[in-house]
Amino acid sequence: MFLSRSNKNTICMVFDAAKSQGIGGDMYNVITPKNATMFMNMPGMKIRKSIALDQFVKYDNSNKVPSKNDLVKTGNIKSILGFACHEYTYKSNEGTMTFWVTKERFPIEGTFIPMLGMKNNQTFGGFVMELNFTTTTDSSSIKVVKINQNKKLVINTKEYKSMGF
Repeated sequence: MFLSRSNKNTICMVFDAAKSQGIGGDMYNVITPKNATMFMNMPGMKIRKSIALDQFVKYDNSNKVPSKNDLVKTGNIKSILGFACHEYTYKSNEGTMTFWVTKERFPIEGTFIPMLGMKNNQTFGGFVMELNFTTTTDSSSIKVVKINQNKKLVINTKEYKSMGF
């Protein structure tokens, strides 16, 4: 995942499924608060498709995040990548959510990261380093495992032909 230095409300998820399947190419999803645009750079073609964010819900946990008043700070603290993270939980009839949040000065200023349940720091006031969600039928976990502030990604959008799916 790449976070924009110039726009804290833009993220880019990079997928290498095509490479791992031996097809070659790259796929990027650029996500903003309004839409998600998929850029597919496959051998012999470059195509893009934009959709409204509400249609791109697979990686968006933000609609499941409770309000700030519904979160319980447990008092538990653990270190993730050297950052002290405080545990917050939320329990409902649907299941349990656990968030590990650092309020330390963090090298990433992004506050719109839907897959971590973050929408402009309205709920946490810090950076979510880990999110766990469990229901009676499903569970998921997302965790920040590495930070590289020097890696750069440039997508020349003019090179991609707009396609409808």
